[in-house]
Amino acid sequence: MNKKIVFIIFLISHLFYSQEEKKLKSEIDYNIKGKSVEIFTILENQSNFYIEDVSVQMLILKKVASKKYEKQNVSERISIPAHNKMKVLQTYLNFEAKDEIKVFFFGRVESKLIAKDSLTIRLNPNQNNLEPIKETEIEIKGIVVEEVRTKLGKDFYDVFYGQMMSKNLKYPFMIYVYEKPSFGRGSVVEVKIEDRIIYRFQTKPDVEFINQQAKNAIRRLERESKNRKNWKKIRGI
Repeated sequence: MNKKIVFIIFLISHLFYSQEEKKLKSEIDYNIKGKSVEIFTILENQSNFYIEDVSVQMLILKKVASKKYEKQNVSERISIPAHNKMKVLQTYLNFEAKDEIKVFFFGRVESKLIAKDSLTIRLNPNQNNLEPIKETEIEIKGIVVEEVRTKLGKDFYDVFYGQMMSKNLKYPFMIYVYEKPSFGRGSVVEVKIEDRIIYRFQTKPDVEFINQQAKNAIRRLERESKNRKNWKKIRGI
């Protein structure tokens, strides 16, 4: 076959697959092993092509007898073949009778959220066994999920989260702090609600600048929270 024709076919196929939507299905699962519970996520690539550099993250909140949450964050980057299943983020936790575990999974390609799941696990006193709670029954405030890559990104997250805690700000929606590479040696930090960017800035090594960016992001969160409350009043919710 003519080399030019082969090259054209390659370009067309590459364009087709690059434009096709990436489809990942995720499901959090668990196994009981003695006094511990194994928590993991089954990830399935439902696309017709190989998906590279998927950022997978699992946020685990364990409520102990004191009614406080212990936070654990596990993450990794994977690649998964077409129509393939993979077990990721395998984690073991000790589990007591009065404990409750809330698990949140997020899968992203670049900065786009393409898979998510959540689950609550608690002891069923009647069956002496663990029972899952459906996602619609999970309600928790003040959750900030971070995926930063550099010291500057981590500095911003620490300041941002610290300011939220000092002001006792707990919003009824998930907040994401995501960092991605930018031109040169810099990076861009994005603050998101669900999968919508509400604030974004280019990092630079300046303490006052980082503090100001955290204040700006919190102002945007406050505005978003007020808008949501007003919208609910209008709709009578």
